[in-house]
Amino acid sequence: MVIRTAQSRNNRVVRFILCALERHLSGGRVDYNFTSDSFNIEHVLPQNPQTGWEAFTDEEVDALTYRLGNMTLMQAGANKDLGNTSYAAKRPVFEQSGFEITRKLAADHAEWTPERIATHQNWMAAQATAIWRIAQIG
Repeated sequence: MVIRTAQSRNNRVVRFILCALERHLSGGRVDYNFTSDSFNIEHVLPQNPQTGWEAFTDEEVDALTYRLGNMTLMQAGANKDLGNTSYAAKRPVFEQSGFEITRKLAADHAEWTPERIATHQNWMAAQATAIWRIAQIG
């Protein structure tokens, strides 16, 4: 699923989905208000990738940046500090995140590639079926 988060409505939809996944992963211990300014959507493959993202072609950047599997939650300050840095630089920060979904992403993915984005998105879809009891399509 591709969701352009630059659009306000889409940003809210992604925040809602990611917060629901976070609540599910934490066993309901945490219930984030998806409209809070205390955290942002982190695009692991940045919207404007620079050094450290050469493994992605321009076509892959266009196709994958706004895939739900490329997004996670980050505290607002940490997200700003990370910016367009490489996954190797982002991963240690992800490992220390206050968000279970972000720590899991770092634990499960030693590198960030088009295949890893697809794998992560498939995992997210499986979690969503558990949360919302959606019959699998396809």
